[in-house]
Amino acid sequence: MTIQLPEQEKAIDYLLVYLLAAISGMPFFNGDIPMIGVLGFAFLIFLLRKEGFNGYFFFILFSFLIIACLHSLHFNYFPRNTYIGLIVKISVGFFVLAIVKQKFATYFVDIIVFLSVASFFFFIPLFITSGLDNIFSAIGVSSPFEPGGSVKSLIVYQLNLDRPGGMYRNCGPFWEPAAFGGYLLIALMFNLAQTNSLKDRKSVILIITLVSTLSTTVFLLLAVLIFFYFFLNQTLLVKIVSVPILLGAFAYAYVALPFIGEKIDEEISRGDMKDMMTDSDQVGHTRLSSAIWDYDDFMEYPVLGRGIFEQTFYNPLDVKTRHNGLTKQIAQWGIIGSLIYFGAMFFSFKQVVHYSDLHPFLSIVFFILILGMGVAEGYFDKPFFWGLVFLSQYVANKRSEEELIDDKKTVSYA
Repeated sequence: MTIQLPEQEKAIDYLLVYLLAAISGMPFFNGDIPMIGVLGFAFLIFLLRKEGFNGYFFFILFSFLIIACLHSLHFNYFPRNTYIGLIVKISVGFFVLAIVKQKFATYFVDIIVFLSVASFFFFIPLFITSGLDNIFSAIGVSSPFEPGGSVKSLIVYQLNLDRPGGMYRNCGPFWEPAAFGGYLLIALMFNLAQTNSLKDRKSVILIITLVSTLSTTVFLLLAVLIFFYFFLNQTLLVKIVSVPILLGAFAYAYVALPFIGEKIDEEISRGDMKDMMTDSDQVGHTRLSSAIWDYDDFMEYPVLGRGIFEQTFYNPLDVKTRHNGLTKQIAQWGIIGSLIYFGAMFFSFKQVVHYSDLHPFLSIVFFILILGMGVAEGYFDKPFFWGLVFLSQYVANKRSEEELIDDKKTVSYA
């Protein structure tokens, strides 16, 4: 006899979504052990709930494995661990989506809202004074899966204590503020699709937390999202009033806030640093110069890309210095791999918007925002983003009455 435990199943679903995000950017969970552990746990639940594989999963998995094998044949380099890592990342993303299905977006929003609220218990004191740095560091712990790590974590908050320009930035539990901002932005898009509102409690929490990251890229993408939401989904009167206000607010922020205007100007002024990097590996790339390096790699290997192996992808003097996740992804996988990956991700967001009350064009906006996030950070090789590739297979038009009741039981963070 089978005993149904819906509350326990719900807790497991939340845990799976949290762990997928955790191994995709929370330094406390860095390392092979957490990755393999989450894969094993997700696969066990996958089997216990008698979920099934589908052709879409095998198409994605074998497409990228074949491309990776072609890279190996071309460069005569066969790194076993790289193949295993690729299989694990794709598979764990699929297993979690196959288990949680259409509830994935709701659970992810709840988790990020919780982490947002938790982050302010640490961000606000650290923002007010640097005198608390040593105290928080004393109670923080390094990742148990990466011995020798110097950065301390409070698990729900990463102690990234840098203060560029004298300003402390909210990085939540992720590796840096801009990375946290990317996940916040995805949560805001999911919540917008569910509520069609930027003024509900969760959206307000997410927007406030986004601003606290003080990330130029995230701020710009947030401005784009808000602009198009009002422009496409509101009445003509609201558009006439709100759009000029939004444009004026952004213009003021560009001039008044140093982490926006000055940072953009600095990025442009540094420009192409390729020659500097050729002579010295001590000069860090900008996202613009990274894109130029990636463009050269892409032009050399346009169809299949240069591969995901560090030994073949990078110039020896340039190892691990690319900061543009979007152009790096394209240079690594070429035209074929990029079309499959980004095409699948676009279809996922198209389905999300299709089954919402939002304007259909916002699916394009959402996808462009994902690409914009990739310019700032290297998200696209993370298991969470491989999960987004499969999201389109589990977006439902109508939730059952049981699921609607289940959603109402979600923990309140007000």
